[in-house]
Amino acid sequence: MTEFHDLPQDEQRRLIYPEIIRVVRLLGGRATRAQIREELKNSSRIIDVETITAEKDSPNRPGETFRPFDFPFYMSIKDLVFTGYLSDEDRHTVALTDKGREVDMNSWDLMKEVFKPARAEWNRRAKRNKQLREANSENSVQPVETEAPVSTVEQAEDTGDAIEQTEMSLPESEDPEIEFQSRLHNALMGLTPIRFEEFARELVKEMGVTIDPDLGIKATGDGGIDGFGYVTGDDFRTTRVAIQAKRWQGTVSSPEIDRFRGAMDKFNAEYGIFITTSDFSQDAVRASRSYTRMVTLINGTKIAELVRRYHLHAQEVTAWVLDDDFFHPDRV
Repeated sequence: MTEFHDLPQDEQRRLIYPEIIRVVRLLGGRATRAQIREELKNSSRIIDVETITAEKDSPNRPGETFRPFDFPFYMSIKDLVFTGYLSDEDRHTVALTDKGREVDMNSWDLMKEVFKPARAEWNRRAKRNKQLREANSENSVQPVETEAPVSTVEQAEDTGDAIEQTEMSLPESEDPEIEFQSRLHNALMGLTPIRFEEFARELVKEMGVTIDPDLGIKATGDGGIDGFGYVTGDDFRTTRVAIQAKRWQGTVSSPEIDRFRGAMDKFNAEYGIFITTSDFSQDAVRASRSYTRMVTLINGTKIAELVRRYHLHAQEVTAWVLDDDFFHPDRV
């Protein structure tokens, strides 16, 4: 069987189109790109978790990584926006249109109705961008490039369909939520294991858990946990919580959840929180919900959401961008 990343771009996107529509329908007709990608990991039977979460070292940014799946994923969402199946509400939220709600995916001609007209729109935008760059070069002094530029979607489309997918990323303004998640992931991967465990305990503390000052704090001999704490409910009932933190690249599998449950037994924990910079396999998700003691799973996407919510070592900024279509010099 051919691996997803070895497929031609049109085949990749034709696999993704119906999955995006299915997921947005499942999420109530409106979702952020991050939510769509998260639900793909949880429920897709077409694209596996490893394909979605696989990372490679960045050739242009030493020490950072990127996800090859993100390029066809973002492009596919834009294709569906261009062809009227989704509306682009803002820089990271999309919604189903009537066309998207009503399309019969069993008889959907993806090449004719999505890929080809979307490619024509990308080519139109590439031509426009080229004109803008040429106009700008005639009126300004070009800076000297000190490093290889990072390809954007629009720059990639300049080269046609035979794009080598080494590192393709959207401009930062395209989806600030995904951009922030990527930056946070690289920052967390730069921490030592001990510092990441400290970060995980600090995050859990913001979630309302009182951290035990002795259990799971030591670098060695922690009994298989990276923190322990207590949650007191409105009825004054206290629950013992065990914490596990994994600064990983690969997907966390179900045996890791089972081993964590074994560690929970040592401390009589009724509840567990498993935090990872990467993601969880579908088997791991199922394992976390088995038996009477639930384990809450927090992956890289959820970490970014919680960091924003609690402003944990992060600050919110507001940026403005111009509408390129309106300000295009050829517009009359």
